[in-house]
Amino acid sequence: SGFSLLDIFYEPQYEETLHDLTLIIASIGRCRKLDITVRSESELQCLLKGLGRASAPALEKFIVRNLLGYTHIKIQPVFSGGAPNLHFMGIASLSFPTCLPQSSSIQLLVLPEPSKLTTETEQDHVRNFLSNISGSLRIFQVSAPSIWRRFISWSSSPLLLPRLRFLNLRFASDAFGRPFLKYLEAPLLENLVM
Repeated sequence: SGFSLLDIFYEPQYEETLHDLTLIIASIGRCRKLDITVRSESELQCLLKGLGRASAPALEKFIVRNLLGYTHIKIQPVFSGGAPNLHFMGIASLSFPTCLPQSSSIQLLVLPEPSKLTTETEQDHVRNFLSNISGSLRIFQVSAPSIWRRFISWSSSPLLLPRLRFLNLRFASDAFGRPFLKYLEAPLLENLVM
């Protein structure tokens, strides 16, 4: 007989969390939803290292809340073993460019303002990630000001998101919104929140 799928919401309430994270990582193959908060560099490092090569065949929803803000930890891709059913991804306050999984099934993406998006390699990684999910992405929420503006100014061609229906530019001023909309090609866009 098979295993039941897990929905895990984890917000640490005490200091010794690495053991808990190790148990969660060991169960990732059974996870349908993983919503996790990390509060220290050691927790973040443990999580990213454990999920780096992980296969998450049942995972549909993945949310990471990083209470550290910017970190100097070397960020690496997650779920390189595959996450074919991942439809919802939310990352809050994470230096995310190189941790984004290469899943082409993501329909809803919530991204913070990248705290570090300065090199061409990082820009290329984000662009490749968005291009990889462009065929499935329907809802996109992005916190946006300064660094996204820089990313747009460095991009030479528009980003085509052919199935995007809803775009929420959080904290976006007119000065940011117009260039972002010019950068984006979304022929099916129905709802825009700025």
